[in-house]
Amino acid sequence: MAFNQRLMIIITVFILLLIGLNLVPTVVKEVDENTETAAAVNESITIASATGTTTFDDLTANPTYFSNASTEYTTLFSTEGLNITLATGVITSNGTVGDGTYNISYGYYPDDYIKSGSSRALIRLVKLFFVLALLGIAILVITKGGFMEDLQKLK
Repeated sequence: MAFNQRLMIIITVFILLLIGLNLVPTVVKEVDENTETAAAVNESITIASATGTTTFDDLTANPTYFSNASTEYTTLFSTEGLNITLATGVITSNGTVGDGTYNISYGYYPDDYIKSGSSRALIRLVKLFFVLALLGIAILVITKGGFMEDLQKLK
């Protein structure tokens, strides 16, 4: 293979690898955002007429913290007093908690969250396969481009 052709191959692969390596953090960030739950901490909500609504819907479980300026309620969601519809984030009180402003902490599924466990496991492999593809391109060009034979001749 002519020197100019090999030089063009080396430059092309170098540029492809630079672009690919710059895309790795973006791919990792997107995969992580779609496979991890989020948390809302000390969100302020108002309960009026025995009903309130969290900012985010699709909660992962009962809230971990619920309080107002004077009282921290620790067992309301696990026993009696407040009911929460996890899918909608609507909180209803049976009279134990009065109307007012409260702070609440909870986990929720972001809009792009992948709920299927097997799908999350497979999508996490995208990071690995992306890096392996970049490595494979570099190895393929080195072996098929005749560069290994040139290295053998240098010995």
